[in-house]
Amino acid sequence: MRKQLPLHPIRPALALLSCLMFPAVSCAGSDDVADTAVAAVYDASVAADAREMASNQAPIAVTLYEPSAGPVLNSGDQKSVSDGIWLVSSRGSALPETAQRPRFRVGVRQYRSGEGVRHSSLDNLINSIDPSIPVCLVVHGSFVPERTVVSEAVRSRRWLKNGAGDRPFQMIYFRWESDLPVGPLVAFDVAILGQRASWNGFYLADLISRLPPNVQVGAVGHSHGARVISSALHLLGGGAVDGFCNPRLKQDQHRIRAAFVAGAVDHHWLNPGEEFDRALRRSDGIINLTNSRDPALAVYPFRAHGIRRALGRTGLTDRDQDSLGGLSRQLRSIEVGEIIGCSHTWPAWTNEPSVARCFTPWLLGQ
Repeated sequence: MRKQLPLHPIRPALALLSCLMFPAVSCAGSDDVADTAVAAVYDASVAADAREMASNQAPIAVTLYEPSAGPVLNSGDQKSVSDGIWLVSSRGSALPETAQRPRFRVGVRQYRSGEGVRHSSLDNLINSIDPSIPVCLVVHGSFVPERTVVSEAVRSRRWLKNGAGDRPFQMIYFRWESDLPVGPLVAFDVAILGQRASWNGFYLADLISRLPPNVQVGAVGHSHGARVISSALHLLGGGAVDGFCNPRLKQDQHRIRAAFVAGAVDHHWLNPGEEFDRALRRSDGIINLTNSRDPALAVYPFRAHGIRRALGRTGLTDRDQDSLGGLSRQLRSIEVGEIIGCSHTWPAWTNEPSVARCFTPWLLGQ
């Protein structure tokens, strides 16, 4: 049964405002990196719709890895991830509106410049990783259409490479189902996608747990992508999301650093007893890039439920820091509003190499 979200009492009065402001949540930009033919190939390769999965089993759920269909690359094609970008999708996995427990149906594809996109498998991805080179996971935000995935992934890699300099890294772009049709009440759509982002923390955590155990992991999340990462870290720390947990994930020992970019996460959710209270303890640290001029995050408190400000706009409050105590040092906020300006979109960030340079070396273990 589809979950019904409680409506904030003043939401109807702010619906028009949110309609004007929240389209800025979209990460879509001009397709100036990947050509139309490549995008069309990718569109064709992900034509399957998300499946509905329901279960009446025990309340503690373990996410299940189901290998994707499609041709497997031969050993000669299993080059290092640093030669291209892996596109890992949870599309087809259980959604919170349609399932009683998480179930990961993973789709894996590989993009290389000049070669386009090809089907692959999670096994190929894992086997190709060089444990001596950091893995950088990029998680997009809401309202990202399928047709822009390749261009956004390539844009992201170029931005991070500008920040990393000569430091090599292996990139995985994590795709979750965020492309809801924008309805007349955008705030309600944003609330649904916020729930999906938290739910997809199960799938991101499952992916991280399958990486070679001694590889350094860095995770970058834009907007609701920061919520996906927060949820994953919380689960990897032994926490529960929506009443579910995965005991296997608690055994994971990866070193993980994270960067939140305009994070659409309630500012207090990392505090003890709150939504993702194990996230900071599980990570080696989080850099929180804030933009006090962000128009989408300005109306974030007026989504379909809740009135809390976003971590990506305000950072931790004094009360949050008091609640966290010494743990508050695990999160460092950097205000970049003067550089990014009045925008929330991913291209606004990826067009600024100076912003990438302020966190990428640390993210990759330097």
